[in-house]
Amino acid sequence: NFMSNGGSIIDVTLIVKAVVATATINYSYQFNGVEKFTQTSTGYVGDEYPALTETAKFPYGITATKPAGLIEESDITDGVINKVIELKSNLPFAYADSYETINKWYYIQMHSSGGANSRFLQYAETYIEWADVTRTTSENDTYTWGFIGDPFTGFKLVNYGAPADANAVVSASDSGNPGFGAIADAVVWNVKASRTNPDSKYFCFQYPGSNQYMNAQNGKVAFWGDNDQGSTMWV
Repeated sequence: NFMSNGGSIIDVTLIVKAVVATATINYSYQFNGVEKFTQTSTGYVGDEYPALTETAKFPYGITATKPAGLIEESDITDGVINKVIELKSNLPFAYADSYETINKWYYIQMHSSGGANSRFLQYAETYIEWADVTRTTSENDTYTWGFIGDPFTGFKLVNYGAPADANAVVSASDSGNPGFGAIADAVVWNVKASRTNPDSKYFCFQYPGSNQYMNAQNGKVAFWGDNDQGSTMWV
């Protein structure tokens, strides 16, 4: 298993490793065919593909799986293997790229882990109401909400029963109560995990660029500086 050469010992396993084909492995993380970020690693023929190291960059609700199987020499072209890592959404709601293409509308319950304290979001002309848990048929439109955007850019939250020129949630700052305005001017909310309910069906709305989350105060939706139980929602 070794040979002597002038008093030095040569480890044959290193020779074998050196002659086994190596490759630069490029992962292109893509969401709906658009590259979001990349990863570069080195691999040897016969080894498993490298683990995904960029998961910290995934927004909430995004998952991915590393390539299956072992690296084969036939996978290598000019010393390189390029692989697409498909990013998939497992958010608990469907979303659209425009108001016109929304095809699913939802009730959104806040304080969703609070039992009897849970209420539903309702459009109330100039603000979002933290409404009673019971609903009537005539109120359904003002209780139903749709999502425009994607997990990487965030979501505009629109109400089905609001007037056509004021059907998106907006806010002048991260400390005021969310109100309503035109879709084009709407705040794009970040969707974050619930700190107290890590189950994937629960989430929180975060005001962009802040630590403020939708919560309830005096029957209206306001802000709270924590993604706690009160900010937890489900659709």
